[in-house]
Amino acid sequence: MIIEKIKEICMNYKKLFSILFLFHTFLFADNNLEKVSVQLSWKHQFQFAGYYVAKELGYYKDAGIEVALKEFEYGMKLSNMIENDKVDFAIGRSSLLIEKANGKDIVALGAIFQNSPLMLLTTDVSINKLEDLKNKRIMITNDAQETASITAMLNSHKLDLTDLELQKHSFNINDLITNKTDIMASYLSNEPIVLDDKNIKYKIFDPKDYGFDFYSDILYSSSEFIKNNPKLTKAFFEATLKGWEYAFNNIGKTSKIIHKKYNTQNKSLIALVSEAEVLKTLVHHHETDKIGCLDSYKLQKIVDIYKVLGLIKEDVDLNTFIYEHNPHDSIYINVSHGEIYILVVIIFLLLVSLVSVLYYLSIKKRWIITKATLDRRLEELQNKDKQLYEQSKLASMGEMIGNISHQWRQPLSVISTGITGMQMQKEYGLLTDEDFKNTCEVINDNAQYLSQTIEDFRNFISGDRIKKVFSLQNNIKSFLHLVEGRLKSNNIKVIIDIDEDILIDGYENELIQCLMSIINNSKDALLEKNIEEKYIFLSTSIENDKAIIIIRDNAGGIPKNVLPQIFEPYFTTKHKSLGTGLGLHLTYDLIVNGMNGVVEAKNRNYEYNNKEYIGAELIISLPTS
Repeated sequence: MIIEKIKEICMNYKKLFSILFLFHTFLFADNNLEKVSVQLSWKHQFQFAGYYVAKELGYYKDAGIEVALKEFEYGMKLSNMIENDKVDFAIGRSSLLIEKANGKDIVALGAIFQNSPLMLLTTDVSINKLEDLKNKRIMITNDAQETASITAMLNSHKLDLTDLELQKHSFNINDLITNKTDIMASYLSNEPIVLDDKNIKYKIFDPKDYGFDFYSDILYSSSEFIKNNPKLTKAFFEATLKGWEYAFNNIGKTSKIIHKKYNTQNKSLIALVSEAEVLKTLVHHHETDKIGCLDSYKLQKIVDIYKVLGLIKEDVDLNTFIYEHNPHDSIYINVSHGEIYILVVIIFLLLVSLVSVLYYLSIKKRWIITKATLDRRLEELQNKDKQLYEQSKLASMGEMIGNISHQWRQPLSVISTGITGMQMQKEYGLLTDEDFKNTCEVINDNAQYLSQTIEDFRNFISGDRIKKVFSLQNNIKSFLHLVEGRLKSNNIKVIIDIDEDILIDGYENELIQCLMSIINNSKDALLEKNIEEKYIFLSTSIENDKAIIIIRDNAGGIPKNVLPQIFEPYFTTKHKSLGTGLGLHLTYDLIVNGMNGVVEAKNRNYEYNNKEYIGAELIISLPTS
């Protein structure tokens, strides 16, 4: 009896202890979380949605982190928040490069927005082009670093902020509506939405459209903090990116979270959704489709612009500026420094070279056609094959020239800004030898880039069919260099997965032509079917000593009754004004007969970013060296 009583008492104590333990665990669980703080660059809105989501849905907590999000306050100097250890992480613009050049300890984890939403906005119907801004009133912050992209855009059209009547920025769109100012520095995701709601017409001057493409909302910290907290930093960054992925895949739910818990600006739910739709167009990297990418090539171009504007004197070490776990590996080819050329001579020689090549090809084509009418039947058949090849190549050239026009925009803008900047500095007696040298170096770098584009173009159209061993990776880089402009302009994202060590024994130029033909067909299919999120996937691998190239899109696939015929000559599903039907036939002939390879096409269902897609897949198999 006594033993049973003792057991009962023990059981009661055990239950009580369990309850107290659970209560203690619940009460003090958050004490085990590592605390970090993040300084936002503005008031709460969808611009910072990824951070809210990661906090509210527990992504930070799952990573063992408790995050405090600090809203912007007027008069706050954001660049000092990290330096003075007031916060652990902060959000800045591309001007962080200037801070880095000036010796500040800054490491950029990632750029949430690949394109800056900062632009100039006007409701004045008399303003139709940049030149019309002269002597107009403008509301803009007086921080030259923060508004560098706008300054560069104005300089490229021989304007300066001194040519306008500067007003203190009120950050009140009603001042633009009520004609208290003519132009206002604004965000694509904010003020235009207000004007749309009021049915007020407006015009936007976006620096990106003039070749000045900057990053925005760069999450950053210091190298000291990252060194002392490597696991914490990595866990925070990964949880943040996860939050951003959710935010843009669930805009409605995310907007409701902000509207309920972070709506200090009293925005309507539909305004938050509209803001999200605009920001979504700025967030993904055009090659990897990842969020947060930082491209060293693009950063260097921004540094060049800052140099031209006199905001940076020294080079920036981008290797220490970009966080080691940033999700993007650039595939761009860096061009080397050379001698300083006179700009006018460079541009003139490049244009003369291009015109000469085109003239040569036109003469060559006429010669082939004329010769075909005189030779015997056997020679006619041989020349017919050559004619098919040249016709396909000329079509590719037309596409390529369009691509080049897109790629040249930013370098030419930088060159133009450099020249006009030096002219203005010279007029006011401000041009130093060091500024002159730095600007000339920037001009030379961009001229070398233009020269490389022409070189790639010249190599493609040279017509030399020399069989040689070449790197498949370099071949694809050259190909992407030629087509990226047109793909970007049509909002087509190219997702690449390239094996670095594949060597091919074949015809380098012909393979570029084949890839271009396949990509063009995918591009046309995506545009024709008006796909919202347009993807082209390109991957390479080695299988059984064969190089495998796979190109896949998400355009819905090729109709089953058409699929067996796509490699036949003159077969096309396009209107006759849009295609000859030669591209894929020549691709088949060049791969199979020219390089002893295999090419096949099929439709495939696949998953990407948790979404199901169907598209055409072309597989090329080539002998390796």
